[in-house]
Amino acid sequence: MEYIEKVISSTEPLKIDDQSSPTTVYLRENIKRRSVLDPITNKYTAEYSYSEKRYTREEWLNEVYKNLTEDTTKLQEDINATQMAVAEMATVIFGGE
Repeated sequence: MEYIEKVISSTEPLKIDDQSSPTTVYLRENIKRRSVLDPITNKYTAEYSYSEKRYTREEWLNEVYKNLTEDTTKLQEDINATQMAVAEMATVIFGGE
């Protein structure tokens, strides 16, 4: 993964761009838009600044898999905690062992 500190563009960037290159996936973060006066036309145009991470497709797939695994683990932990809370409430409401 390569990290580019700041990029400036006149077109609005995609947050995740996996289409513009056959070998690279671009992840854009901290996207900020501002208006800039064009001295030639005397009109305001949009300018975007953002930070960018560049992943090879293999790195990107590994990153997505890692995030899905972490999300799945967190979800399972939340499910377990909810089941325990429901069981405790049922014990309080209905009495039990």
